[in-house]
Order: sequence, then structure tokens, then C-alpha cells
Amino acid sequence: MNKFWPMYAPFDVPKLLGRPLELSLTKDSGLAGLIFLIKGHTQVKFHKDDPRLQGLHAQLNTEFEAGRQTAVEWEEIAGRVELLLEGTHVSSPG
Repeated sequence: MNKFWPMYAPFDVPKLLGRPLELSLTKDSGLAGLIFLIKGHTQVKFHKDDPRLQGLHAQLNTEFEAGRQTAVEWEEIAGRVELLLEGTHVSSPG
């Protein structure tokens, strides 16, 4: 979705609904999906090579490898993301 938004959502869904487009993370989700989810809720865009982002992604992958069957929703990782953002510098939109 980061690369070609119209293929997945031909309308400006966040603007139409007045809220971010929701995305669930699964065992097949990559760093780009995590970046999309974080940016949609915080307006902060991590880079794929950011070690904090990679660490969170690795934690999620470990959960799936251990047998997790349910998708990860924003509400579950919001606190973890907040900790990543505290006192750190990442690129802001603009």
C-alpha cells in the first residue's frame, strides 16, 4: 500500500471515514506493513533499516513462530510503538 495506494484503495479512505485505514499484521506482514500501520496512527514514518522498527517486527515474528494464530491490531502494539517514539528521532512527514 505504501508503493501503489490506488491498487488497494482507489478512494481516500482515511479522508472519507475520518480515521486511519486499518491494517492487521499477520505472519506474512513485512516491515512495510508495520511502517504503514505506524504512520497511519502517529504520522511518523520509520525507515526499514531503523533498528527499533526491526526489533518490533522481530518480536511480532517470534510470536507467530511460537504459534500465534491471530492478527496483530494497532491497539495491541500502540504502547510498544509509543515506547519506540519516546525521546527518539525519526523522520516526520513533510
